[in-house]
Amino acid sequence: MAELIKRIVEPELFFGIVAPIGADVEITIKNLSDSLKDFGYRVVVIKITDIFKKLHEKLKLADKLHEEPLERRYKSYIDFGDKLRKHFADDTLLAQIAIAQIGDARAQLFPPENEEVPHKVAYIVRQFKRKEEVDLFRIVYGKLFFQISVYSQRSIRVENLARKIANSHNLADPNRYRDAAENLVKIDEKEIDNDHGQRVGDIFHEADFIVSADVPSYTPKAQILRFIDLLFGCNSISPTKIEYGMYIASLLL
Repeated sequence: MAELIKRIVEPELFFGIVAPIGADVEITIKNLSDSLKDFGYRVVVIKITDIFKKLHEKLKLADKLHEEPLERRYKSYIDFGDKLRKHFADDTLLAQIAIAQIGDARAQLFPPENEEVPHKVAYIVRQFKRKEEVDLFRIVYGKLFFQISVYSQRSIRVENLARKIANSHNLADPNRYRDAAENLVKIDEKEIDNDHGQRVGDIFHEADFIVSADVPSYTPKAQILRFIDLLFGCNSISPTKIEYGMYIASLLL
C-alpha cells in the first residue's frame, strides 16, 4: 500500500508552453526546469520541431527548411508545420508527434524490462500553436497536464525579434528588420487565410498559468516558483494583484 501511495504522489507531469513569437521562452523553460528539479523531478524538454528535418526528408512537403538567416528559418518552419497539418488533414498532428517523443524519452528512462512504473519526471513541450494540440494533451494526460503561456507586450516582442534577426545577419541595427519581425508576429498570432495555420492568439488565454515577462518587480523566476509551490501543495499562497488582474483580463478575452 505504501508503494502504491508513493506512485500516486510522484506522478509524471506534463507542461505545454504557449508563447507568441518574440517572447522569451528560453528563460521560462529554464526557470520551470530549475523549480521542478528542486522538488526532485527529472526534466525532459520536448522540442517538436526537432523532428522536422527527418520528416522533411521523407515527405518533401516544402522546398527547404532554412536554418539562417533567422527570419527565413522561422518562416520555413512555420510553413512546414502548416503543410504537415494540411497533408495529413489533422490539426492535432504536431501534438501526436510530441506524444511519440515523450514515449521515446520514457522508454529510455524506464526500460520496459525493468517493470518500473514511470514517475517523478516532468516533460516540458515547446510549443503549442493550436487549440487542437492542447486539447489532445488534456485528453491524453488529463489533470497531469498544464498549459503555461508566456506573456510579453507586442511591441517588446517585435523589438526582441527584430534584434535577433539583425544579429543573425551580423548587423547592429534592428530597425532594418522591424517589418520582417512584424510580419512574423502577425503570422504567429493567427494565419487568417490558412485553415491549418498557427493560432496562438486563440489558445493563449486558456492557460493554467500565465507568466509575464514584462513586470520588473515580479520576475518570471519568482512567478514560476510560485506556480510550482502551488502545484506541490503549498496552500498558504494567495493571488497577487498582478495575478488577479491577469485572471480578470483572461475572462474578457
